[in-house]
Amino acid sequence: MGDLGMLKNIIFDLDGTLWQTSDSYIYAYRKLCEFYNISDIVPDEVILSCLGVKLDRFLPKLFPNVEDQRELAFRAMGYSIEYLLSNSEGCCYDGVEQMLEALSKKYSIYIVSNCLDAYVETFMKISGTEEYIRDFYTIQSGQKSEHVKKIAAMSDGKTLLVGDSDDDRLAIDDPFGVLFCYAAYGYKECSSYAYKIDKPLDVLAVAEQIDEKERQLAGKDYCVISQGDNQVTLIRNSDGTEYFGFVSCTDEGFDSVVKELIAVSKGTSLIGPINSNTFYSYRFAIDNFNWKLYPDCVNDESAVKYFCENGFVFKQYYSSTLGSINKKIWDMAKKVKLPESFRIVQVSGSDAYSYIPDIYEVAIDAFSHADFYEPISKDDFTDIYLRGLSAVTPDVILIYDGEVPIAFNFCYEDPEKRFYVCKTTAIKRNYQNRWLIFALIDHSYRVMVSKGYSEVLYHFLNDRTRPLHSIFKGHIIRQKRYALMEFGYDK
Repeated sequence: MGDLGMLKNIIFDLDGTLWQTSDSYIYAYRKLCEFYNISDIVPDEVILSCLGVKLDRFLPKLFPNVEDQRELAFRAMGYSIEYLLSNSEGCCYDGVEQMLEALSKKYSIYIVSNCLDAYVETFMKISGTEEYIRDFYTIQSGQKSEHVKKIAAMSDGKTLLVGDSDDDRLAIDDPFGVLFCYAAYGYKECSSYAYKIDKPLDVLAVAEQIDEKERQLAGKDYCVISQGDNQVTLIRNSDGTEYFGFVSCTDEGFDSVVKELIAVSKGTSLIGPINSNTFYSYRFAIDNFNWKLYPDCVNDESAVKYFCENGFVFKQYYSSTLGSINKKIWDMAKKVKLPESFRIVQVSGSDAYSYIPDIYEVAIDAFSHADFYEPISKDDFTDIYLRGLSAVTPDVILIYDGEVPIAFNFCYEDPEKRFYVCKTTAIKRNYQNRWLIFALIDHSYRVMVSKGYSEVLYHFLNDRTRPLHSIFKGHIIRQKRYALMEFGYDK
């Protein structure tokens, strides 16, 4: 699959994002007043309110009697640069050079600003970052929105725009292609953003988060809908189905986020596992189970309330549970005697590849009546599993009735060696009973213990699956619970 959909470009605003130049504005204004013999000087706070604003929007207000506005703009920029070159120490935010150097090794870095070319060139000279900047665009060659759109169109991946104002955010033409990161340390306030940083170096973590989401989304189209720190993510499937992922609900402003989610949705169905991770096309989540990516609905019922109040129909809860071995259950499982026609096959590593058709046969039968089940072809299923198997060393337990596959457990070691992972447990509907579950538990525990683990993570377990939940009774270490719901109307 390559790196389709990964973050490719990072665009930075300049003032209030990469450097702080307020003193240069004040200096330039006073020099202009001297040049044009203006004695009625406005207070400094009026000048500072112009930071980050287009020159053609604030210069005419400050100098309404100056006829040649073009000359005025160039003189203003010249005076500002004059000040910066003489007072360069401390004008860049801490960590800017380090941040740009690190990002440039992986992404294409751009600067897009409402200033003139010479201003950007001065920044790169003072900060020593010219070699890290692929290109820059200013008001001299077009509007900020035009530049952002042009850069985003240069690659098939996501673009991140980092700025400190709503003007920067509004420069985004396509929210499904460009994400906005709010530099909260800057000059302006911003009401909506996909990410927020408190210092320049925080962009490194944001880029990693985007790459993680892109990797797990497997190239699907998505956008972020937010109001302050309230946020959901909307994904568009090619078949018209849409999914939303809950990120955070901090206050009553979340209600407006839910309303916008409904308005933005264009699909035939809008489905929401209320968390930011489980709505992916296929929920392998094999590289790293990060608890921070999974908001806990049990401890945040307010989010569920806002969805239900806006027309969503609640379906069920499900969970990811990390637990220790339940010896009582295991002792019971060891005593299970299956019918003579049943046989158990255990395979590990690359040997599991040849059993994918049997795993598929069981899975499509076992999950066919699950909420929001989407049929998947054998070719697609095989492709998904082959890609998944390439990232882990799988342990597969299969149970057959004669030559017919009827159940399986798909497990693997957590890549960070923290615990054992039980990704999928499936039993054909006509065979479902607690004894087959016990048989799968017994053999999975045996493999798990042989590899030195005493803790197992069960992913995305339906809360109605009582036999499986019983193995955690009294043995839960950590648990995250999610909600599943659907918007209740036909589009």
